[in-house]
Amino acid sequence: MVSVFLGVLCCVLSSLRVLANGEEHAGLADNLFIDLTGGVDKPSGEESDGFGSIGANWGIPVNPGADGLALGLQLGGDAGLRDHIAEWDATVGPFARNFKVFGEQQGALAVLFDYLQTAQHNDLWAVRPIVGTTVCARDAVGLTGSAGLNEASKATVTITTATINRQELADYFEAFWNHNWNDRVDTEFATGYQFGGVDEALFRGEIVWGITPNADVSVGGIINTAGNYVCSVSISYHFGGIGRHDTLHNIYVHQQQDFYTPFPKRGAVSLDPRTAGTSFGPGGGGGFGGGGG
Repeated sequence: MVSVFLGVLCCVLSSLRVLANGEEHAGLADNLFIDLTGGVDKPSGEESDGFGSIGANWGIPVNPGADGLALGLQLGGDAGLRDHIAEWDATVGPFARNFKVFGEQQGALAVLFDYLQTAQHNDLWAVRPIVGTTVCARDAVGLTGSAGLNEASKATVTITTATINRQELADYFEAFWNHNWNDRVDTEFATGYQFGGVDEALFRGEIVWGITPNADVSVGGIINTAGNYVCSVSISYHFGGIGRHDTLHNIYVHQQQDFYTPFPKRGAVSLDPRTAGTSFGPGGGGGFGGGGG
């Protein structure tokens, strides 16, 4: 399945690169990103483990050429391995950018829906709103959060035990600040809170360096007050060559191509307490344990 996904992805990217090279403002390709991500995480109740993924993130113009309010559709996804087991995810939803908030400040908002098929073959969904505003030419602030829409479970049976793994995506809320240091370096910092079975404060940070107008490297991490964490490194290539970073919440815009930059995917880099396992032994006893990355 992963090989088919990669084959289709390569064909689409090749076609869109031709389109980007053939037109000065090729809206379909200007905000198409592909990325490779790797890292290590320590979910609640589990040991630390490594993960890796390949993915794409695409901001599709709904009203290309707009001088004012810009409307777009975001499509993104990743296919990867966590603990040597395949997982894949997707993000889809509408977004808007370049509308006036107060004075000359620019606003942006999005309502994204995240999907994850876990290693246990559970299908999980969440909704993730984003809203933000610039505060000056190089700084922007905003709010985002996520609410799980369902819970799924799978049973694993052995000779001595039966385990039911309940899974859901994490509920969280955070406030973020991003800063454009220069033409190559951007940072984003956030603080928030995880709800549900975790109930811990959450901290996140990321720095992105543009190697060229088409490629960048990002290093980031998430940690909560229980000591659970995710650390990752990502290499991204964007076909429009606009020097934007899709792993950040881009609020401000400097040129028309910036209007349709996609927002971050949920992707592999998320601190989700996805699993709670209930085990029943020979004597009928049981208990709960946390997990998920």
